[in-house]
Amino acid sequence: MGKMFYLVFGPLLITISFIEANPEQRDYVYYPKTGGWLKLHLDRATWRDARLTCAQEGAVLASPENDALEQAIRNLMSKSKTMKVNTGVHDTFATGHYYSIEGTPLSSMAVSVQEEPLNASRTENCLYLTQDDTEMTRGSCLDALLFVCFTRKTPTAVDCGTDDKGYKYESRTKRCYKFHIEPKNWSEAFATCSDENSHLAVINSEVESRVFQEMYAKVNASLDEPLYEVIFVGFTDLGDHKTWMTIHGQTLKDAGFNLWHPGQPENQDTLCGAMYGVDGLLDDYFCQKTCAFICEADPRNPVTNTDNKRELTLNMV
Repeated sequence: MGKMFYLVFGPLLITISFIEANPEQRDYVYYPKTGGWLKLHLDRATWRDARLTCAQEGAVLASPENDALEQAIRNLMSKSKTMKVNTGVHDTFATGHYYSIEGTPLSSMAVSVQEEPLNASRTENCLYLTQDDTEMTRGSCLDALLFVCFTRKTPTAVDCGTDDKGYKYESRTKRCYKFHIEPKNWSEAFATCSDENSHLAVINSEVESRVFQEMYAKVNASLDEPLYEVIFVGFTDLGDHKTWMTIHGQTLKDAGFNLWHPGQPENQDTLCGAMYGVDGLLDDYFCQKTCAFICEADPRNPVTNTDNKRELTLNMV
């Protein structure tokens, strides 16, 4: 539900309404004075990778081209307690000539650069915005920092690559998932995901493991009878108990997650990959047994929520 606030200044009644978004989808935020949407990326990236990430989302690496954009970027920094972000301002085309990604010269922007000596190798080709300084700071484009993307176009909703609305985007892993409650054996689970234009989920990090733990806990809390303690995920021993591989042909180590539940793996038969829902750690489970499972899909567009738009209405009385 939205919230309505009333401010009275003499004969002027100002009504400010905020449309609240689903907290899980608060990625791009609309700032009326900028005429566009901004998103703070909490994954560190070099200037080049940040620029490419924004471009893939139909946006640009944000620059403080005017007062409104500078304040919007600083607002996002303040809310997340971020001290420094990469901006789109650079002089990689010609040394000393700083421009934004959109082609605006630094001389036309609302901010200036700190007067400080250049380093000997002259590699400070990108400008940072820091929380404590009113001026921008020179730095290496190779430094990995948080960054903000900006777009004047209404962002497009995420496409998980499937018509199944059961798939939900997870911003921490930038992937889409669907939790299947109906128990199936590992082969049936694999086929089900394939039929949905996805694949049996592969755990690539501890962050992703925590995401699956949370999914398991949330589903369990909604059921009268709890799920079995393990759920199928996308790895198997292919008949060799000593060689565990993901469905993408990687070892668990190369895939990024190789943490087993205490005492696991323990069985000697042909087994398939699973994880304990309580702690997110790996387990070996009989392929022909049945349990819940998670499917994973690759999103094609950035997740956004146009409900983040904040509406300002002035009513004269």
